[in-house]
Amino acid sequence: MPKLRPARAAVHPKRIGSAYCLVRAGDAGKAMIYGYARVSTDGQSIEAQITALTAAGAEKVFREVASGAKTDRTQLHRALDALGPGDMLMVTRLDRLARSTRDLLNTLAAITGKQAESRSLGDTWADTTTPHGRLMLAALC
Repeated sequence: MPKLRPARAAVHPKRIGSAYCLVRAGDAGKAMIYGYARVSTDGQSIEAQITALTAAGAEKVFREVASGAKTDRTQLHRALDALGPGDMLMVTRLDRLARSTRDLLNTLAAITGKQAESRSLGDTWADTTTPHGRLMLAALC
């Protein structure tokens, strides 16, 4: 029998520094779909990413304004920390998640280590929820 996860309470959008976190409550025991949206500067709009992630089923979207070259991305770390077995982290494109192949592989290893999945809406070849995506990513290693 699958292990049930505790219910999550609804939280209202809250700004913390330059990052936002939008939350909708998940059902007890249900795998969560998290989204991660990032733009590099305050002058760029993150709304298109939020809309795409929400439309694709993201129940909680972590938003961040940070350069991809920056290794300490607070909201990405929060998204990774939130993942549990069976959950999914979704991005609109892989370049929102990682700047280099090595950074991508390290991030995907952290996701896999939590027994979670990853999905990129724009880069379907890297969808770990499919056998083809897992094969393609394994070939990168």
